[in-house]
Formats: sequence, C-alpha cells, structure tokens
Amino acid sequence: MNNGKLINYLIPALLIIVGLLIAVGPDTLFGYCTKMDGSVCSHSAGAERGIGAFIVLTGIVILLIKDRGVRKGLYIGGVFLSVLALLTVTVLVGVCDSSMMTCNKELLPAEVVLGVIGVIVSAVGFVLAGRNAEDDA
Repeated sequence: MNNGKLINYLIPALLIIVGLLIAVGPDTLFGYCTKMDGSVCSHSAGAERGIGAFIVLTGIVILLIKDRGVRKGLYIGGVFLSVLALLTVTVLVGVCDSSMMTCNKELLPAEVVLGVIGVIVSAVGFVLAGRNAEDDA
C-alpha cells in the first residue's frame, strides 16, 4: 500500500475518532452537570452529541468516496462541523457560569481541543486530497 492510499484511510479514520470523542465524550470521558437537568451545559452536551455524530458520518463517507472533488468538499464540511463543535461550548450555547463546575473543568477544555484537532485533521485532509492525483483509482 503506497503513502497516497494510506493517507486516504488514515485521515478519515482520525476524523471518525475525533467525531466519536466529541459525540460520546460528554457522557463518558468528560463530565458535565448531569444532576442539573436542563442546565446550559446539558444542552451543550446534547448538541455536541449530534455534531460529533455528523463528523463521524462525514469521515465514513470520505472513506467510501473516491472522487477527489467530493472528498475535498466533505473535508470542508469537516472543518465547519469541527468549528461548530468548538463554538457550541464557547459561544453558541456555552457552559455553566461557575468556574468550579465540572463542565468548566472538563467539558469545555476537552471539546475545544477536540474541535481544534478536528479542524486541523480536516484541513490536512483537504490539502492532501488535492495533492494526490493517483488517488482516484
């Protein structure tokens, strides 16, 4: 397997992993205020589940599609979804106001880091999808 073919599988796999972490992280790895049902951070966690699921689906479709143009478009979608994941916890929905709450200590930093990683992975995939002309076969 040459490097071009390896990249065609590695970058989407990384995007799928990031999407899974964004989606299931609030319930398993990163805490949020679960006892405060209806709180801002519980809404953020719910939104992150949906956004992460779409990132996973984007990565799966990238694995299945061989056309470079379509792959590049899907990588752009991955960038936008990753930015949306980042903005959900910082600007759009937010987390609890108290800096002592679990969501501020765990959920917020983890989702920001994962959003940035998703942007980087998608941007690298976009650049590499345009470079490898032999990948269409």
